[in-house]
Amino acid sequence: MIRNKVTITKVDYSQLEAIHFELEMYAKNISPDDLRKDFLNAIMTLDIAHSLFFFLRNKLETDKTQYTISFSASQAAVLLKCCYWTRVQRSPYTANVMLKLSLLLDEQLKAMV
Repeated sequence: MIRNKVTITKVDYSQLEAIHFELEMYAKNISPDDLRKDFLNAIMTLDIAHSLFFFLRNKLETDKTQYTISFSASQAAVLLKCCYWTRVQRSPYTANVMLKLSLLLDEQLKAMV
């Protein structure tokens, strides 16, 4: 059986806020050059990133102390692209959150294939 869900556990509120913010910044900063070079990939990435932004915002509005969140393979892939994206204004805390998330996503996505 092929597992097509990626799950992250024990995510606290401040970590989820950081992920949510980085996803917003990532979606806003997909370059016009990317749109010209790989239009279809850029459109799919933008669409998934925007839906993920609202999905995570809904999670934040539940105001829990810890979250367990499941993502589809395509959502996890876009989130991983966001983690790999270099943004110089990331705080050390946010950079650490994104690194931890990238390791979890990478491991689970590789286990799918």
